[in-house]
Amino acid sequence: MMTMDNSNSNYKTLVLSLSSVLLFNAASVSAVVAVPTDKYDHQGTLSGVQDCALLSLVVDESGSMTWEHEFLKTKAIPLMVADYRTKNYDHLFLCSHGFGAQKNKDTGFAFHGCVDALTWSDPPTNTELGTVMGTWRTLGGVEDAYLGVLEGIENTPATIDGIQLATTCGTMFKSMIMLTDEDRDEFLAGQITKTDVETGLSNAGFVFNAIVNLDMSSPPDKENFESFGFFPSDDTAGKFEFFVPDGTSLPTYTTLYKDEYLTYLDTGGGAGTSINDYTTLALDTKGAVYDLGMLRLQGDPYTEAFANSLADTQVKEITNAESTGTLQTVTNSGTTGGGGGAESFTGGGGTVLGDPHCKLLFVLCCCSLLLFSCVSFYVPTLTIPF
Repeated sequence: MMTMDNSNSNYKTLVLSLSSVLLFNAASVSAVVAVPTDKYDHQGTLSGVQDCALLSLVVDESGSMTWEHEFLKTKAIPLMVADYRTKNYDHLFLCSHGFGAQKNKDTGFAFHGCVDALTWSDPPTNTELGTVMGTWRTLGGVEDAYLGVLEGIENTPATIDGIQLATTCGTMFKSMIMLTDEDRDEFLAGQITKTDVETGLSNAGFVFNAIVNLDMSSPPDKENFESFGFFPSDDTAGKFEFFVPDGTSLPTYTTLYKDEYLTYLDTGGGAGTSINDYTTLALDTKGAVYDLGMLRLQGDPYTEAFANSLADTQVKEITNAESTGTLQTVTNSGTTGGGGGAESFTGGGGTVLGDPHCKLLFVLCCCSLLLFSCVSFYVPTLTIPF
């Protein structure tokens, strides 16, 4: 089974086995959750007293995204949940959305549910992680990330795990992580523009983070580095922070400060218009942009360092929102926002190596995933016993 090594505090170590991948993918045969009818008003008034966070995952469900789904479920999200605990939030509402699967051919979108992740075990179990991330599919269709983002905003339930967000929360930090290996495909031609997405994110108050297919590196005649991602600096005005793996046997990274970012971006590998489609959407909300290609190296310590950097960036975004007063806040109490607590990183560059991936095992996993996906596509009502 896929287990988090919790024999000590170094629970970031991942043990990947064939049976765990089958378990997660078998869950994907089941139906997705119906979209909520009672939706949260992102611009409404909060009347509660508790500090809340909303982390919305919007993922490409095409056939090439199997590894990236597993990365979010088993590496990045456990780290992020730990970081939100450290920030002393009362609730972390984790919502899961998908776009681009063939099964979404009528709507282009799938809602996979929401949960208060701070009710999970520490660290989370496979079952807990699978509650909202175990039904992601990998059957290619039209991968319209813009549609996924807007639907993800729209389909936030007003009540999650029996908790009414508007009457429980006094502050609400909102972060969205969008994952895709495509530039923008249009599900409904001409119906959604980039301006629509910018307005949607701004009105709802999300910090938007994109993990997309573009290369981040120095020009060949200058510095020699490849970056996981970059972020508008939270501590040096006018600078951009690039997160660069150390190149050691440890899953650590170095932060480089640059005056601008376009010099270091290249779509490479057929990523088309990804720079224009996604980069400013993230930067305008003080969010980060990450290179999917670096994630696809799939090798420790790169994978661990990527997860550490992504989780650390979430902490930076929380701290920035608290300091600038950009949280959705209550209007009739003394609450001023934020989960509180000193800035603390679970990722922090890390010192723990994940287990190396076995190439044969990876091939077997991919084949089994493909088999299950095909069964899911042709026999949509099939029930798999456990």
